[in-house]
Amino acid sequence: MADAAWVEAVDAAPDAARRVHAVEALDAHWQQHGVHDADVGAISLQHHLHSATPAVALAACAALETLVAAAHTTRTTLTLVRTVAPAALERTGDAHERVRAHAEQLLAHIADAAYAASDHGVREIDAPHTVWERLVRDVALTAPAPRIRITVLRLLPALKARHARMHVHPLLPSLVDNVQASDAGVRAAHLVNGRMLDFIEFDDDFAIVKMYPPAECVGFTLAESHVRSKYGVTVVGVKTPGEDFTYAQPDTRVGPRDTLIVSGHTDLIDRFAARP
Repeated sequence: MADAAWVEAVDAAPDAARRVHAVEALDAHWQQHGVHDADVGAISLQHHLHSATPAVALAACAALETLVAAAHTTRTTLTLVRTVAPAALERTGDAHERVRAHAEQLLAHIADAAYAASDHGVREIDAPHTVWERLVRDVALTAPAPRIRITVLRLLPALKARHARMHVHPLLPSLVDNVQASDAGVRAAHLVNGRMLDFIEFDDDFAIVKMYPPAECVGFTLAESHVRSKYGVTVVGVKTPGEDFTYAQPDTRVGPRDTLIVSGHTDLIDRFAARP
């Protein structure tokens, strides 16, 4: 049976239980016989990824993971970025923990596929990685749901480490400058620490701050100062006066007048910022 027939069976399922079964059957078919019509599958499954029934959304996530792993053409990857990634991004803000976790994993794998895809013969504006970065800039970082913004904040450093051609340095400063803390009192309490310039707390005790560097970081690269292993926080960017924002790399050297953008658990950030 062709891919289209399996997809039709998914779309025609009369109730959630049978739809889950149909999606699982489609996934098993792909794993056994390979994907032959990825576009049809992606368009159908992204619709079911929006399902209000968690079991349907989870089954769609699993089948889409198979589809992403089989995406060997730029066209298929572009379809995934344009149709599936926005749906996965939306589900990262879901109240259901498993749906949220699987959607975040799916989103990361689509991003990996976007950076791995060839852009030969494709205009830069239409390249999968460019379309992905537009989604991050225009949708993810301005999303009203804090969980969605948190997902992207956690995802970007890992993506940058894996993909050298990723261009995200304009993104995090924009987030820091434009997102407002929901509780001004909590924000002010953290800013009593003179090292912090701005403090933004999301749910799940996750925060992002602008701060001056502790003395132990000045003059050293991030790899040399071991901030992540010592304090459990991530330096995601460095801003030197008069220069453009730099997305943090292990060899990024911190100067005495630099501003750091740091993300992590609220308590760990407070501990790091309290260093002399």
